[in-house]
Amino acid sequence: MTKRGTKCYLYFDEQILAKDIILANSKINEETPDFNGVATTDEGLYKTQDDRGYSYYFRGAVTNNWVKFAGYYWRIVRINGDGSIRVIYNGISTETTGDSTMINSSQAFNSSRDRSEYVGYMYTEGEQHGNTTNSPIKDILDTWYTTNIANKEYETQISKEAGFCGDRELTSGYSWNIQTQHIIIQDMKD
Repeated sequence: MTKRGTKCYLYFDEQILAKDIILANSKINEETPDFNGVATTDEGLYKTQDDRGYSYYFRGAVTNNWVKFAGYYWRIVRINGDGSIRVIYNGISTETTGDSTMINSSQAFNSSRDRSEYVGYMYTEGEQHGNTTNSPIKDILDTWYTTNIANKEYETQISKEAGFCGDRELTSGYSWNIQTQHIIIQDMKD
């Protein structure tokens, strides 16, 4: 490249992270919202501190939190402090209601319900925090994940650090019970 009049151009591909695009195109609210009521309007994106820096979460009837990943639509719920993005599955379209927004609309989380361990994604009979038996919904989700994410090589794009799904520790002072409630309606006439 020492010949006079010869020019050389170098181009570099810049990888822009999804979180940076979202943050650059969103108005970020830094005040604390009023949690005394349900947010029914587009309140937008809020900033708060977490264990790994700042996280951002969508609140209200927002419409700019869609992403298509692995052939499915997902709603972005939060950008975590580590830069990972927390999403909720929505299906093959952006419709927000109906069976198409669920992975399996007919499966109960767990058909057993008379013991506290059955609220777990995994459980062990007679133990509060056991992990030996899969709940029926775990089997369905594991199969779906293998078929639609792992076998299609999207697994490398999934954060393994988001530990919120398996956290089943009880807060002190609370307990669990099951009960049947009966409502009696009496016709009152003047």
